[in-house]
Amino acid sequence: MSLSWALLLLVPSLMECAPSWSYGWGNTWQDLPFCSSDPVPCDMALKMYAATSPNSQEIYNTDRQICTCPDGNTCPSGWITQGDKTITRDILSRGRRIGIALHYCNPLGAVRSCEDGETAMVMEGGNIPERIRSVNCKCQGQDPMKIKKSYMVGWKWNHDLVCDMPRCNINRSDGGMCEKIRKVRDPQTWLETYVNTNLCECPTGYDCIQESRLNKEVFYGALDNRGTEFIITFMDNKILENRDIQPEIFITTAKSHLVHVTVTSPGVQNSHLHDSFSITNGHVKRVAVDTSYRLNQTEFSKKGILIQADDEIVVYGVNREVYSDDGYLALPTDVLGTEYYTMSYSPSYYYCVFAVIGVQDQTHVAIQLPNTPHVNVTYKGHMYTKNQWINVTLDRFSTFELHAVPDLSGAHIVSDKPVGVLSGNRKAVVGNTGGSRDHLVEMLLPVSSWGKNYATVPIPERAVGDIFQFLASEDNTHVNVSGVINGKAFHDHFTISKAGTYAKKEYDSALYSHITSDKPISVFQFSKTQKGGTDLADPAMLIVPPIEQYAADYTFTTPEYSKGEYTNYFMFVVDVAQKNGLRLDNHPLPHNQHYVTIPGSNLVAGFLKVSVGTHSVTHTNPTTVIGGILFGKANLESYAFPIGLLLTPVNTVRN
Repeated sequence: MSLSWALLLLVPSLMECAPSWSYGWGNTWQDLPFCSSDPVPCDMALKMYAATSPNSQEIYNTDRQICTCPDGNTCPSGWITQGDKTITRDILSRGRRIGIALHYCNPLGAVRSCEDGETAMVMEGGNIPERIRSVNCKCQGQDPMKIKKSYMVGWKWNHDLVCDMPRCNINRSDGGMCEKIRKVRDPQTWLETYVNTNLCECPTGYDCIQESRLNKEVFYGALDNRGTEFIITFMDNKILENRDIQPEIFITTAKSHLVHVTVTSPGVQNSHLHDSFSITNGHVKRVAVDTSYRLNQTEFSKKGILIQADDEIVVYGVNREVYSDDGYLALPTDVLGTEYYTMSYSPSYYYCVFAVIGVQDQTHVAIQLPNTPHVNVTYKGHMYTKNQWINVTLDRFSTFELHAVPDLSGAHIVSDKPVGVLSGNRKAVVGNTGGSRDHLVEMLLPVSSWGKNYATVPIPERAVGDIFQFLASEDNTHVNVSGVINGKAFHDHFTISKAGTYAKKEYDSALYSHITSDKPISVFQFSKTQKGGTDLADPAMLIVPPIEQYAADYTFTTPEYSKGEYTNYFMFVVDVAQKNGLRLDNHPLPHNQHYVTIPGSNLVAGFLKVSVGTHSVTHTNPTTVIGGILFGKANLESYAFPIGLLLTPVNTVRN
């Protein structure tokens, strides 16, 4: 797996041209020091377009001041050029065009023209520029600049941009080699990293992906939910009818060849969990693990379950008891982060829970309890209360669960190495529609992958409304919700005052909405408790995928109901101009499929029932990104989770 301009977690190899796909977008925040005497930009305006064409739709626009001009000079801003104080240029980034305007405090004077192959600009950052390190020369003509080389400097990725690059020949016998990857050791951080050198530009409709020299199987280079190593766990659930059901792991793949998988628990002494099998596209493997692997209340143990494969797989964890079920999309170890905020539902009924999973030995984790009245957690004989920090050291496969009856939402988890985090409730009533309860769980996205743009689809075929909780990562976060309810416009606007706190909203069951915020947020959608009669569903907790993290294709599978089968729904979001190209299991959606246009966006959304088993979601245009959610309902049980997503670190770490 890889990041478009970031770390490639792969063996050194060559790259080939293959049908392309898109990455997400985001912007960053910086302090405003005085500008140095060096000619560095004082302001940077950015635009992102839906495709590489300069006439394609604008989907993102921001203007960010970088530093304050000294000596009373003013810094230009926006897209109004200021003569020789402004440089404008376009950059191509994995199927999208980024327009950039760099403004300077003082006139630059004449900037010489670039020679063939010369680096025109050096840029620092992830999917979107955070900083321009240098402008060496100017390009002739209006063609966008291309990334020639990406490499680490300290903890930041740098990218050398050139004016032009030769076009790749995809008809060559070697498939059209387009990129080389070389493993190096960073002299500042002493980390093993990679230098990615682009050799040529892929033709329109193609992108650069890696081919393994061992099995000659092409796979996509994205930081997403697909991976070859996962470490997961299960939080505690409520047993009914004296029947303790085993937690389940569902594993599938998009690969057409056999993928070999092992499931073990190296941290558990005398473990009997050792399952080896092979899967291929269209097949799913269900692995049941002993109930002793469930965590219980506040517990420090080594119950991490290791799932390894020789090629990319998709993993779901399902924690099922009688009338108490929820599932989560598992995230591979290479996309986990070092900062999280937890989410639960309150009132908790039994209690709120979250669990931290160790991925590397000697991982130092600090957990600040939320500012919730009366919250307390007892660990090793010491009681911790609101806003206090709990410090632990996790090894690989360590699992640390905390529980409390008061709301644990907004607990702040910070670590010096990546960790995984599950969060939710042992079993809760959601809303005021009835008294039945259900287990709630999701595997959380690290803060670095949160977004500022979301689209929501209502829980299908219900009329009791949905509950949303909007969790902020920064103080004074402004959120705007624009939607439509049965053809009527809907608007809501609110401010979340503190990082780690959330706004709770109850919206109509017919609401399709577009959510925007000025700072990164995480959005959670809750299915309410069953009302009775024909309303056969129950609580479930869902992470709404950020639009920035939509991917181009997915493979997913449905879990099992404790007393039979769920009614399963695929909920989707796609560009209105691309809706006819959406494919489920390689087939178009039904001719009578209902689409709802989401106000304030270029998106439409809808849902349809899917059968039990493994499914694929693709598009006839491989650059089109799609949002997808899987929801299942049955009598007194429901589940919900994203079918997949990118985990591009679109947000820089905040100081």
